[in-house]
Amino acid sequence: MKREFNRGGRPALSAAQRQKYIVSTRLDTPLYLQLKSLARQSGKQPAQIIRELIELG
Repeated sequence: MKREFNRGGRPALSAAQRQKYIVSTRLDTPLYLQLKSLARQSGKQPAQIIRELIELG
């Protein structure tokens, strides 16, 4: 009889939930400062703000 032990850690994500694509971009100073300001005000990471903006269209 084989026992399965809880190995801890977070559960594996499905293929649809994994973030496996990396997109890099260059921003000029005003856009970069605007992104940093939005991140500071919302308490989110800049990448998360960009993801939400893409989802909204």
